[in-house]
Amino acid sequence: MSFNHSSFCGDIFYQTVWTQGQDEDSKYYFPCFDQPNFKQTTEVKLHLPGGMFGLSNGRLIKKKTNSRESFFHYKLEIPYSTYLLSIVAGEFSEYKGRAGEVDIKWYVQKGREREGRNAFKDTGKIIRFFSDYTGYPYPYEHYTQIAVPEFVFGGMENFTVTTQTDLTLHNDRASLDMDSNGLVAHEAAHMWFGDIVTARSWSHAWLHESFATYFDALYTRESKGEDEFRYQLLEDAETYFSEDARYRRPIVTHIYKEPIDLFDAHLYPGGAVRLHYLKSLVGEPLFRKAIARFLKRHEYGLVETVDLVRCLEEVSGKNFDGWMDQWIFRGGYPVLEVSYKWGATTKLTEITIKQTQKAEKKEAELLFKLPLKIEFYFSRGSEKFPIEIRTMSVRQKR
Repeated sequence: MSFNHSSFCGDIFYQTVWTQGQDEDSKYYFPCFDQPNFKQTTEVKLHLPGGMFGLSNGRLIKKKTNSRESFFHYKLEIPYSTYLLSIVAGEFSEYKGRAGEVDIKWYVQKGREREGRNAFKDTGKIIRFFSDYTGYPYPYEHYTQIAVPEFVFGGMENFTVTTQTDLTLHNDRASLDMDSNGLVAHEAAHMWFGDIVTARSWSHAWLHESFATYFDALYTRESKGEDEFRYQLLEDAETYFSEDARYRRPIVTHIYKEPIDLFDAHLYPGGAVRLHYLKSLVGEPLFRKAIARFLKRHEYGLVETVDLVRCLEEVSGKNFDGWMDQWIFRGGYPVLEVSYKWGATTKLTEITIKQTQKAEKKEAELLFKLPLKIEFYFSRGSEKFPIEIRTMSVRQKR
């Protein structure tokens, strides 16, 4: 729990209180079973100084304010994990809008209303897009964001009431060059991946963070087009490659000192680019069908990676055990060396593709089974040839 006086506009000071539970810090301010596999409904009653606003998860049951005291009573009947409980109090301005059947609200410190609109104005579009893409409508009557000072992360997906850093607020001049949609989309995606369905243990946290990172990219495609989408995925891949050069781990691992150690570039962009590859293998329509089945089957419940695999296999009729073993339960990635040779007399082209990645341990193999397509371009068109790499190298003649 953080208490601060954040200065704003000269001599004016705003008092603010906010909580942060992830990964297992909720137990430090209220008694609870503080693991993701424990879910509960909540009821929060806030007694605050007069004139101060209070926010927590769910529905506002009762509100009373006067010069001496403010009182707010919230209740959320849907079970959710302890780390997603939120309490924020301070002096805030409110915005109210609507996206379909969902109330869209956000709160910013007084005097920053315009900056709040610049940051959060596309929230309704994001909620509608995720509801449509997943085939699972946003499950609550409102989606609320509140921007607080000195927040320890960019944002936190507290169920129904996301906390955002006030550093994402920006003025009209800055909005010409940037937006906050990446952060807003990432945290909103967690309502589906992390809140509606929750990993049984932190080892499977890619079902939260990899999905939220990839769905952020999917909204980029929806709002800005294919080129921006692919460029964002390229940046994600390069961020992951950079961290993998320093240390390597599987996306799903049971080896860690503290849960927060798992929240790295392997989990966020590393898992996101793997999801993109998985989607390309399954096909987007079946990928979306599997996601819808996954969410509906396990809504408000606990999941592991195998639960996602079962849904993928049911809709596609394919087995994904091998893919998961390569890409999720093992570290590393393939590095390919491609060479080309044209036979002037035989009129044949020879393509050689080698896997050159190195395993961490001597005499250990780090080979990937890779279905690829080679495309030859001619003066009158092109032709594609499917190949599959199973060993260190493969040659293809055409």
